[in-house]
Amino acid sequence: MRVLPVVPQLPTRIGDLRVIARLGCGGMAEVFLARRTGIEGFDRRVVVKRMLPHLAHDHGLSLAMLDEGRVLARLSHPNVVAVEEIGHDESAYFLVMEYLRGAALSAIERELRAHGRRVDPAIAAHVVAEVAAGLHAAHELTDASGRALELVHRDVTPHNVFLTLHGEVKLLDFGIAHFADRSSRTNTGVAKGKFAYMAPEQFEGAPPDRRVDVFALGVVLHEMLTGQRLFARSTEAEIVRAVVDEEVPRPSEIAPDARIPRALEDVCMRALARDPDERFETAAAIRAVLRAELRSLDPSQDVRDRIAELARTYAAEAGDRQAMVRETATLPEVPWTVRGGDDPPPSTPPKSDPETTRAPLRPTRALQRVPWILTGGLVITMAAMLANSAPLVPIPTVSSGPPRVPITIESVPSGAQVRIGGFVRGATPLRFDASRETVAISVTLSRDGYVTSEAEVVPDHAVSLRVHLSRAP
Repeated sequence: MRVLPVVPQLPTRIGDLRVIARLGCGGMAEVFLARRTGIEGFDRRVVVKRMLPHLAHDHGLSLAMLDEGRVLARLSHPNVVAVEEIGHDESAYFLVMEYLRGAALSAIERELRAHGRRVDPAIAAHVVAEVAAGLHAAHELTDASGRALELVHRDVTPHNVFLTLHGEVKLLDFGIAHFADRSSRTNTGVAKGKFAYMAPEQFEGAPPDRRVDVFALGVVLHEMLTGQRLFARSTEAEIVRAVVDEEVPRPSEIAPDARIPRALEDVCMRALARDPDERFETAAAIRAVLRAELRSLDPSQDVRDRIAELARTYAAEAGDRQAMVRETATLPEVPWTVRGGDDPPPSTPPKSDPETTRAPLRPTRALQRVPWILTGGLVITMAAMLANSAPLVPIPTVSSGPPRVPITIESVPSGAQVRIGGFVRGATPLRFDASRETVAISVTLSRDGYVTSEAEVVPDHAVSLRVHLSRAP
């Protein structure tokens, strides 16, 4: 008998908050838009992240959510998403966060690539400088006694950088942050994060320090300057090899037409040094250099207005496609890794990114209970698109994609039977083209001696799915 996906019923209230809509549902948590009301017409919209009801009694997952809430409650900074409350209702723990209107940097970059554009160097420098400010505040965080928490974000990626309609830059999602008194612990030998943004020393098992976040900032800056993914490869092993061994090209070598200032390139390359001792020692140090460079990059001092314009432009385009939210699941031993969005058309070999979630995962009865992280970035629609594209500079046109998209399904171990919509399609590794759709398709993987796993993917862009099967009891 086929196991059908289970999407929890939309609650009417969470705690004392009235639920307006579900913004996303992942394997371990849901994200809602909600309303907080009070006396004399007080009405405020907030975002609520709640554990899925059937996982509410999992002690490890509860600790992970509480850790995230405790960190963000202590971290008050204009460049970090604010947590207003940690609560528990009759179902599960939940976090109440500020409601952000705008777009995630990952979504903006994807849209720019599809239209043959890239971010202006001044905007790139400002965005990374603002993220660095939030990171430095996190790195310097102390507990109530003044003891340094030695906090490291470990997930600094374009998915977790949010640009608001007011030109603000916000760092999101401290769900896998490392800090001194974390209740939930990382398994020995397990590296947390997205491979394409992890520092080389993380793959060697070295304890993370703030310099791994500096390296990730360098990757983010490099990709904004070039309009291309730096370490995107076809497999996870190739990504690790590229991060650890391959020479990192200067941005001007990839985008010679971009007119990237030499000083800005030097900042990027220093942040990307493989030896941690050769990088900027702190996020504050890289911010200081970028702020100094901005004086020549943006003499008019209107970069914040240009960022707001960029966020509004993308938010309008996202609204036309009804794209409200993108999720990412990035903890160790997560069996489902869904990626896509940066893949080339099927006429060329697909280059998938194992670290970028494009298709939402929905819980099923057969899906194993695994650690969760759900990106807090929300893409909120606008009424109209702005015509002026001043923050952008042209690059060679990239197709927005044909009506069919490539689907890649892999498993560890390989040789698992793949069922699409209940019908056998082949065995892993499996690659095929599917019609571009906005509705989910069911994917089931089964192999003798292993637990059957099932999920849903939405083939609105190229999708690559990698499944780590667990041995049956």
